[in-house]
Amino acid sequence: MDRTILLIGCGKMGMALLNGWLNKNYKKNKIIVIETNSEICNDLKNKDINCYNNLDFFTGKYNDLIIVFAVKPQVLEEVLINLKKIEIKNAVYLSIVAGIRVDFLTKYLGEDKYIYRAMPNIPAEVSEGITAIYKKNNALEQNSIFVEGLMNSVGKSIWVECEKDIDIVTAVSGSGPAYFFYLTECLTKICNSMGLNKDLSQTLSIQTIIGSSELLKVTKKSPQTLRNNVTSKGGTTEAAINTLMKNKIFEEVIRNAVLAAKKRSEELSKN
Repeated sequence: MDRTILLIGCGKMGMALLNGWLNKNYKKNKIIVIETNSEICNDLKNKDINCYNNLDFFTGKYNDLIIVFAVKPQVLEEVLINLKKIEIKNAVYLSIVAGIRVDFLTKYLGEDKYIYRAMPNIPAEVSEGITAIYKKNNALEQNSIFVEGLMNSVGKSIWVECEKDIDIVTAVSGSGPAYFFYLTECLTKICNSMGLNKDLSQTLSIQTIIGSSELLKVTKKSPQTLRNNVTSKGGTTEAAINTLMKNKIFEEVIRNAVLAAKKRSEELSKN
């Protein structure tokens, strides 16, 4: 399906999507970007990407658009109001704006519009993201296939049947990279405090995280199996794991963090 993509917002996630599409050979002349930051917009123009600072360029000549919202939550309402002033036919709407529910989009776009909500995560910047997608009940299969293809260009995607599941996804995969980054920070700090210099400590910690993630991906073995493989009875790893597992302290810390993120996601969606 040869559709024109209108990307509104080209910050970190918007740029990750754009780069993913280009790497998957989406045609430059079928992509239009709206970005208020003139420096970003000029840079895109220099790369032969159609970029504009606002929607004033729109003449209504584009049909069968897929419009991707990748702006900050606080400016989305203004974007939707401006879109209402333009006659757009047969468009599909995809929002990756955090905390914005489909009913909010429907209020401005209309009940009959094809609306999707997606929650990608920051590894999309290196095409290793995971995206959860929710579709409004009037979604057409051909539109869903196209939307999934867009998100697969920056990693993998899954579909959720209930929109409230996006809050769980947000807490696990949306915020999840920060948990790993913080774990890396802690390992680096502890390693440094025990005598290794900061650079060595950081290299050791980062590569340990990368290597372990790659092992999970390549071997397709369960985390528990891999953990058991590296945990020798009476060894150093067992001593560490026993400490982490004592009274489920580590599990409870992670649980509380994920629940806090989920609660905040629910609060943002209500506001």
